[in-house]
Amino acid sequence: MSRSSFSFSFYLYRTFFMDTLTSAVDATSSASGTLVAVQPKPLSIAVVGLGFGRWILKQLVSPELKPFFRLAAVCDLDAAKAAQYAAEYGVPARSLDDLLADAEVPVLGLFTGPAGRAGLLRKIIRAGKDVMTTKPFERDADEGRAVLEEAISLGRIIHLNSPSPLLPPDVAQIRAWQEVHRLGAPVAAQVSTWVSYREKPDGTWLDDPELCPVAPIFRLGIYALNDIVSLFGPADEVYVMSSRLFTERPTADHAQLAVRFKSGALVTVMASFCINDGAHYRNSMTLNFVDGTVYRNVGADAKAGSLATLEVVGVREEKSQVLERLQVDGTSGAYQWESFYRAVATRTLTPADFPERVATALRVIEAMAESAKTGLPVKVRG
Repeated sequence: MSRSSFSFSFYLYRTFFMDTLTSAVDATSSASGTLVAVQPKPLSIAVVGLGFGRWILKQLVSPELKPFFRLAAVCDLDAAKAAQYAAEYGVPARSLDDLLADAEVPVLGLFTGPAGRAGLLRKIIRAGKDVMTTKPFERDADEGRAVLEEAISLGRIIHLNSPSPLLPPDVAQIRAWQEVHRLGAPVAAQVSTWVSYREKPDGTWLDDPELCPVAPIFRLGIYALNDIVSLFGPADEVYVMSSRLFTERPTADHAQLAVRFKSGALVTVMASFCINDGAHYRNSMTLNFVDGTVYRNVGADAKAGSLATLEVVGVREEKSQVLERLQVDGTSGAYQWESFYRAVATRTLTPADFPERVATALRVIEAMAESAKTGLPVKVRG
């Protein structure tokens, strides 16, 4: 699939999504033509998987999300953990089968490990539920694509934070600049993201190189990888290097991935758990086009968080100039909860090419895992 096809699908989805919402609002107008405000009715949601899901609980009970969601239950295979968070948030701990049988809980948040997640998602959507889940979406690209296609065929909605059905605002802005400033095709990028972890083994999937290959890329650099795939399209070949500097886990804590795309573009993604400079999770990127360069969160003044600092540089009157500089509220990896709510409320399905877009990045992960084993460049299938 070409990069322009990716872009066009996003445009169609966003246009249809907003038209649907506008129609829903128009229907509430009074006979005099005055717009009537409609309060959203919160959807009951249960969170399944409380390892990472415990952080999601905090989001769901925040004032920002209370108009949209009501936390109804928690679920985890670890009964003690489920009981702990049930008591903390004042909701029942329930089994997955119990939740699937309950028509009063139409939405689940699934935050278990990625290996085999497609099987759980299939069980959930076949029970008539919609789902918000997380990255990495699956360890198996074919399974990931298949379950997303099944969701569309069943009229069910699966969203995740990365890649999201709608482009994150920072990437959408880069796409807009590409057209407005006639930057041409993207030809290269250097992306880096880091944090300071000193982890110990805990017996979870995070300790298993098969389930968590090249951990810094799989866990943290995945946001950058999904951004890059949305900008560059399908990859052709990858090569990865990794090391263990401080971690006590058997998995890596420092890695760099090189990707050659089918267009011939070259990209590197560096992700590390080893850097403590106070600028964690910044997801910085230098993105080179044929006729210009975009910088995202590059330099000492760039900050981590929901704001992305963007600059676009090009040649005007035979001189290099900053064409635009701005901050965008909304970065890769954020859960688009309000968009998910509206999709469920209006039954707006994800675009038809969303399964392939997710699978495109997962195939890079599969090739990366093989490269980590062999120490050689590996072709990306598909």
